[in-house]
Amino acid sequence: RAPNVSRRCTRCLACYYCDRSCQENHWPFHKVECQVVKQDPDGSGQSQPVVPRQQPIPLSMGNVGLNNLGNTCFMNSALQCLSHAAPLTRLFLSGNFRQDLNTENPLGTGGKLANAYEQTLKELWMRSNARSTSPTMLKRAIALFAPRFAGFQQHDAQEFLAYLLDGLHED
Repeated sequence: RAPNVSRRCTRCLACYYCDRSCQENHWPFHKVECQVVKQDPDGSGQSQPVVPRQQPIPLSMGNVGLNNLGNTCFMNSALQCLSHAAPLTRLFLSGNFRQDLNTENPLGTGGKLANAYEQTLKELWMRSNARSTSPTMLKRAIALFAPRFAGFQQHDAQEFLAYLLDGLHED
C-alpha cells in the first residue's frame, strides 16, 4: 500500500485511493472489474471475494504507451514525462483541478485543454489491462488553439511542452 492512502474500495477491497474525489474519478474505470466481497461469511474475521481472484485488479499505474499519430513522438515523450510529475498528475486524476479552472480567461482554452489532459492521464493511469492509448482528444484540443501543432508533422518536444504547460496554467 502506498503512503498517503486513506480510502479503499468498499466493494472489492482491492483498490486504494488518496481521497474520495480520486475514488469517484476512478470509478468509471474500476467498476468494470470490481467484484463484491462477502463480509465475513464463515465468522473467521476475514472478508472473502465472491469470485476468487489470484491478485488485485491490475491497474496500469502509468505503464501505458502512447500510440504515434503520424510523427507525434515529440508529443508522446513530453506527455509521458509530464504524466510522471506526481503532484500535477494527482491534481488532475483527483479532479481537484476543476476548482481552479478559469474558463473565462481570454489567454486560455476555456478549459478544453485541461479537460483533454485529464482524460489522457486517466487513460494512462487508470485503465486496467491497457498496453497503449491514442492521445487523439488532447492532440485535437492543442491543434485547435495552437495551429502549428495541427497535422502530423514533427515538432520540437520542448516547444510542445512549453505550450502545454502554459495552456494548462492559463486554464
